[in-house]
Amino acid sequence: MSISPRPQVTTALDPGANPAACLAAALDPSRLPTPPGVALRVAQAAARPDCRPVEIAALLGHDPALCAKILKTVNSCIYGLSRPVASLERAVTVLGLNAVRSLTLGLSISAIRAGGGSDAMMREYWVGSVGGAIIARELATLIRLPCPEDTLVAGLLRDIGVLVLRDVSPDKWEALAARDRDRMVVDPCGAEQEVFGVSHEEVSAELLSRWNLPVEIIEPIRYHHHPDRLAEHRPLAERAVVLSLASSLSMIDLVADLPDELSRVLALADARFGLSGPGLVAFLQGVAPKVDEFARLIDQDIGRCPDFAAILVTATAELENLKAATGGDQPRARGALTPLRRQNRWA
Repeated sequence: MSISPRPQVTTALDPGANPAACLAAALDPSRLPTPPGVALRVAQAAARPDCRPVEIAALLGHDPALCAKILKTVNSCIYGLSRPVASLERAVTVLGLNAVRSLTLGLSISAIRAGGGSDAMMREYWVGSVGGAIIARELATLIRLPCPEDTLVAGLLRDIGVLVLRDVSPDKWEALAARDRDRMVVDPCGAEQEVFGVSHEEVSAELLSRWNLPVEIIEPIRYHHHPDRLAEHRPLAERAVVLSLASSLSMIDLVADLPDELSRVLALADARFGLSGPGLVAFLQGVAPKVDEFARLIDQDIGRCPDFAAILVTATAELENLKAATGGDQPRARGALTPLRRQNRWA
């Protein structure tokens, strides 16, 4: 699936325009990525109540490379099965129809490219997407959220709207990223709405709805920076909270440079997932090999993935020193912590 380079749209994405018009401009069908046909057929078939594993296996059989990826994934450290799975039908039976539907889509999106994006920009995008996907799946497993694979694919696709916005207006995107780097960590949607009239949350969700993905994936993506807006829909809200924390942990090297944001992330991990101090460090240590494995499975070169756990250890220690120096008050000043991103960002 690809986003082809096209002339920039500079007038349609106007923050003063109607939000619906901005969204329509960003989602011009002539420039949008499309998912692979096999993945779509699997998703449609799996949604039927009478669908059987043998039918899904037959559909997947039309794409031998995808079949191999699915079997490699099921037998990888991501799942840690006690016995290897040798056939697609067995994989569908072991994982379940919904899990295979999501996994098929997740393993099919490695061809995304963005017009005008540099290799470094795409690598940054994929580190965040792959890292966030695995972190989200592991968090979902930790709290026993149904179908962790739905959470994995939601984590992988949550920021696809970033690629769309950047493709529509690369100059505006690059200026925003350079001017408001810290705000893009803390409040990316607000910053994007001021520049484009629409946020990547909205663009991502609307694009995926056009792919006919289920609401269990779409709505948590739509609100992954604002999970409280799903408070009346608890299962969706729980997945949105998972995506929110996964997003922050996947860029912990940037969060570490912002004491207030780091404090918020640590508090969220403790309050909602029971991960505090050494527990969160151990969690991130366990995630690292799975991130590398999943990147290989979807054929994405993410370079040297940040050592999330090591960054967290250093940042937490510095945060505690800062609080001690200020009498335990909540730190507010940026720059009080060592800017770890210069030392630990991927190569």
